[in-house]
Amino acid sequence: MKYPGQYLTPEELYITTGVRLSQVPLEHLTNEDRLAELRKFKGYVYNDYVTIVRGKTEEEKIKMKAYMTEHIHHDPEVRLIVDGSGYFEVRDIDDNWVRMHVFPGDLIDLPTGIFHRFSLDNDEYVRMHRLFTDVPDWTAVNRTDIITHPSRDRYLDYMNQVKTGLIEAN
Repeated sequence: MKYPGQYLTPEELYITTGVRLSQVPLEHLTNEDRLAELRKFKGYVYNDYVTIVRGKTEEEKIKMKAYMTEHIHHDPEVRLIVDGSGYFEVRDIDDNWVRMHVFPGDLIDLPTGIFHRFSLDNDEYVRMHRLFTDVPDWTAVNRTDIITHPSRDRYLDYMNQVKTGLIEAN
């Protein structure tokens, strides 16, 4: 959802943000052989799982605050929702928020350099399969800490070319 009441198709989401959102059949979420096929097909070389719950302990509250702080990464962020639900929020090319309510089976691929954050919904729980095309770099760079960043510059350049039609959205 881009603005209240303005919903985007997966193609519109990609054209305005570079985010790819697709679905994995629910029966595949508990089938390790099928998940291994997905990882091989997509070229993911490292994977793990993360569970996020509403902060009850001080450690959980600190972790949740980090997820909810707007940031970018040096690498793409690919997550397969296995259980629970939550919100990924990203900035589009015009710096407007776009919110995606994710559920089991949703596979979300955030491009390198996109400002984003994650929050839980009312269920207060999500379990995600994290997928990486390389050894993960866990460094998050908060928006308040930077003016410019090489990964952000590359993202904006690419998205401006998509927006102006110099590059066809693929």
